[in-house]
Amino acid sequence: MDLKKLIDFLNKLELRNIFYKLNKVRDDAIMIEIAVPGQRW
Repeated sequence: MDLKKLIDFLNKLELRNIFYKLNKVRDDAIMIEIAVPGQRW
């Protein structure tokens, strides 16, 4: 996923008021943690 696609995805989450956190768990990956009522992705 390139940076523009990542930013577009995060913007869509924000437009829908969906809470998310960014995390780095490996040297070559970014994790997006998403929380909606009753679920966590």
